Amino acid sequence: MCDPELTIKPMPPSAVISNFVEGISDCNYEIYLRELINNSTYFRDKGKSAYSEPPSEEAGQCDGISEEYELDFKLLDSQTKLMADSILKEQPMVLTSGIVAYAECKKPGGKVRATRLHAALRGLSVDDLVNIRHTKTNHTNIQNDIPQILEVVEVKKHILMLFPYVFSFGQELHSQDPAETIRVAMNEDFRNLFLYREKMSPGFDTYLATVFSDSFLVFKIIHGEFCLVESISTIHTPTYKQLLNYGDIWS
Repeated sequence: MCDPELTIKPMPPSAVISNFVEGISDCNYEIYLRELINNSTYFRDKGKSAYSEPPSEEAGQCDGISEEYELDFKLLDSQTKLMADSILKEQPMVLTSGIVAYAECKKPGGKVRATRLHAALRGLSVDDLVNIRHTKTNHTNIQNDIPQILEVVEVKKHILMLFPYVFSFGQELHSQDPAETIRVAMNEDFRNLFLYREKMSPGFDTYLATVFSDSFLVFKIIHGEFCLVESISTIHTPTYKQLLNYGDIWS
């Protein structure tokens, strides 16, 4: 990220990994992304109605369906990072209302080499990405992280990607527009990834959501450039706020 005062912290696995919290039915980031777009003036205008979940995901339907627009939800993070969070973090269990226990992680004392995706993509050209794409395997390891995310962004649908991190600043921000600082940083790291998507899957819209302070920032990516669409308070995403309550007890 380009601003030395700009920092990012991962969202807890409870807010990212489906069914990470045992004992509740709404541990799924797709739920709060639907809450997000249903509280977005921009997306409600495009869809002309509320967005609902698909009746079944077996047919490959999008995750948010309205009368006139559909969006598929994707995670913008490396498979090794998601795997590390899944097996190396204590797992919350909701025993009853208001009572939560934490089980030992799935791999005590274990280690996972994980890719910081935004840093790994930095400096790679579109041609580099085209060449890397051909190296994809079915393994989950750092060599396969970039090929795997390239496959994700090739999807022939309109997509809303969740970058599962929370932005903050190391000291009082002097800029009058923190969202612009974040936009520039995201643009620097992910521009060529989305130019690759445009090359491989032209004609489909691309959006990205991430969090700054207590708001989701929603960007539309046009020709590789990030454009801020809307800032939406997390008050309007109650599922997200609830899942944060089950975050890492040691953080």
